[in-house]
Amino acid sequence: MAMSTMATSVRIQAQGRASARAVHPISQRLLIGLGLLEWIVLFAPLYGCVVLLRDGLRVLPVRSMVITGTLHHVRPEEVRVMVTPFAGQGLLMMSIERVAQVLSRHPWIEHVTVARLWPNRLQIAIKERQAAARWGDALLDEQGRPFQAPSPPPDLPRLSGPETSKTLIFQHFQSLARQCLAFGLHLEALHLEAAAWRARVSGVEVLLGTQAPLADMTTYLQVVYPLVHAQQPLVERIDLRYRGAFAVRLKATAPDHGTERGTMARGESLIPFPGAKGAAWQEGHGERVFPIATGGMHGQET
Repeated sequence: MAMSTMATSVRIQAQGRASARAVHPISQRLLIGLGLLEWIVLFAPLYGCVVLLRDGLRVLPVRSMVITGTLHHVRPEEVRVMVTPFAGQGLLMMSIERVAQVLSRHPWIEHVTVARLWPNRLQIAIKERQAAARWGDALLDEQGRPFQAPSPPPDLPRLSGPETSKTLIFQHFQSLARQCLAFGLHLEALHLEAAAWRARVSGVEVLLGTQAPLADMTTYLQVVYPLVHAQQPLVERIDLRYRGAFAVRLKATAPDHGTERGTMARGESLIPFPGAKGAAWQEGHGERVFPIATGGMHGQET
């Protein structure tokens, strides 16, 4: 009887342990489910806020733009048209880097930066490309780089010469233009040919030697120009390729005032330098050559 009771007790304990083992997986899954539910309850509102914020920022409209920079060729309307496709993305969701890339495609824009202005504006800072001269059908910027753009300034200086010498020509143009500007004159053209640098300075053609064009321009500005500026509208060409002398050619339409020394006549002029009284001069084809300093003159007829 005692043995039967003990066996029954063992069976009951074994059944209890089996029941515990059977219930345990259900409790574990329940705990996991409750944990997940807790996380959902905690983070669902946060996720919702993120989604609402994202969608809200996406539709936050760009109401206006502020354009800064000195503009002569870029019109605000052009900028507005280029920016409009990005406006629907919202102020904070749009890629301002992409906007800047698109604006940089404008031929007159050299550099542009785009920034957000809260709450609904864009700030666009534009540095406009400056055309310094023409080279054939192309424009050259201030670094001598060629580019194509509509409606360039009509009075841009024209540069020409061998393509392989384009960099040298542009560098000389910059130096010569600064020299002329210091005297209130404008370098309108510069051409490199085999025998001379041919410049046009405020309507007068000036022939410079091939060896030292900058020094020759200094001679023209400091020595020759003061002597001829009163008759400059009548002067067609100044030739500085002579050693110690220069030649002057008048326009064919210039009035004839005689041919005495110190006067001007069609196709030639007689302008002695100070201290050159009595110095010899020689006649070329429509030109007279005058010594720059007293003494003999060395040069050639043109």
